[in-house]
Amino acid sequence: MRAQVAGYIGRFITYTGTGFQEGLSLSVHDEISRMRKYAFGCSELVFQPLYTWPWRGPFTKLFRSFLLARATPLATKISVTSYINIYIAIAAAWLLGIGSYFASRCDAAACAAVFLHGVCMPAPVQYSA
Repeated sequence: MRAQVAGYIGRFITYTGTGFQEGLSLSVHDEISRMRKYAFGCSELVFQPLYTWPWRGPFTKLFRSFLLARATPLATKISVTSYINIYIAIAAAWLLGIGSYFASRCDAAACAAVFLHGVCMPAPVQYSA
């Protein structure tokens, strides 16, 4: 991010020697550890520690400077922010999924109780002869 804020184009940023190694995942465990490493890295780039939010705010100075940099094109800002949000969505998916499951169960139980007691059922039609 610092290189892009300084005006460098991302595809020309390279590492020499063994500084950067993108490996091939040979097993599920390798893939999970790689995803965990990327998720932790993304969250450290974007978010301050939770206890500092009241006086520093949720976003790091680096991320704010990246979003406000004039040298970085808008498409790049959207692309990088979207990539980071993928890891945040993956991290939140299990919690939101469990919450959705219990919320749907509560709604189903509430609806069943309402319909069993006849509160929402239409009044019976009476025909006069």
